Amino acid sequence: MLLNQLNRGTNNLLKGYNYLLYFAGSMVTYEPTDECVTDFWKKGLLKRMPLMSNNPRFITAMAQLRESCKDQTLCAVTLKKEYQRLFGMNSFSIPLLASHFTENQEEKDRIRKELKDLYDAYGWNPKLRIKLSDDHLGIEVLFLTKMIDKLNSLDDEPCRNEMRNQIIRFTERYMLPWIGEWNQRVQESAESLCYKGTANLLTSIIEDVRETMVKEREK
Repeated sequence: MLLNQLNRGTNNLLKGYNYLLYFAGSMVTYEPTDECVTDFWKKGLLKRMPLMSNNPRFITAMAQLRESCKDQTLCAVTLKKEYQRLFGMNSFSIPLLASHFTENQEEKDRIRKELKDLYDAYGWNPKLRIKLSDDHLGIEVLFLTKMIDKLNSLDDEPCRNEMRNQIIRFTERYMLPWIGEWNQRVQESAESLCYKGTANLLTSIIEDVRETMVKEREK
């Protein structure tokens, strides 16, 4: 009974992480829509966060996001322009590819191949993979949410522990080695607090997910 109660508590925390991963991941994968601004800012979802964190980067992200989009009538237009400037197809854009953050060609090829093999092994083939490289940040974030969903669906503790190990390995091997540098470039280049906050939020949640899995594994 106690184990089930602990799992329910962790599952609720992970659902909160996934909510924020979906939001932040969509903000860097797609040009923001009017609906996104309406749901997250105008409807007050930003004020009703599904979780809190002591991670300083998360605290900074919340402060940045709460100060962003003050003029909500212009927010969507501003964010669309910012998205194209930061991540659009231009010479000054910030790459969203893990392989970009290494200069070794063999390492670039290894990252892409390992991710492809991993997604295929899970039988995970969303339509987004047709458009984006397997090492695209949006693809990695979406796969992480699927792994978290899988963990939440498991009741058997040995299976849950194996899933935790896989999440730890995925974040440590394919996300954390480069997400910090990517975030720093966004902080330096973004003009809006919205994208500064989004990048900090995404980075902090990946860090927190990994830390949560490690703590759960050690119990």
